[in-house]
Amino acid sequence: MASTVFKNGQVTEEEWVTVSPDEPLPAGKAIVVSFTDFLADAKRFLESSSKIGVALAPADDAKELEPYLNGLSLVAVDFPQFTDGRGFSSARVLREQLGFEGEIRATGAFILDQVSMLKRCGVDSFAPSNEVVLRGLLEGSGMEVTLYSQPSISPSEQAVKGRPWLRRETAA
Repeated sequence: MASTVFKNGQVTEEEWVTVSPDEPLPAGKAIVVSFTDFLADAKRFLESSSKIGVALAPADDAKELEPYLNGLSLVAVDFPQFTDGRGFSSARVLREQLGFEGEIRATGAFILDQVSMLKRCGVDSFAPSNEVVLRGLLEGSGMEVTLYSQPSISPSEQAVKGRPWLRRETAA
């Protein structure tokens, strides 16, 4: 995983350690395993004394994690290119369809312009591979979008008068 993460308006050091299936699991650590490795030995990971996270690649089906979501603390959704939007769908499936309440993290090559929409899909932390994006997150650049036509997971949203398809975030 990345060495720095943007969460709750600030950059923090990464607490998650990526492990491969043949490594011993570090007790009491927050570990991330690949989707494939997790599904191959979910019981072992979930019975460990560690916080468990899963790294979800664009081609992975988030719905396959449904039986295990109560035991997961993190799902890291990878964006290998900013043009690959499958991670948006994965985040929405996790939050809206499966009711995942843990942390959803966007990782990889997303761009600053996508952060606002990622938040609307349920992403709550970011580990960008590009330092410019990380700097922009710190500065709050380009993240203010006030009107949306995309539905949201947010219950604090209402239609704009006269335009029911246009949504505005309201104070919670």
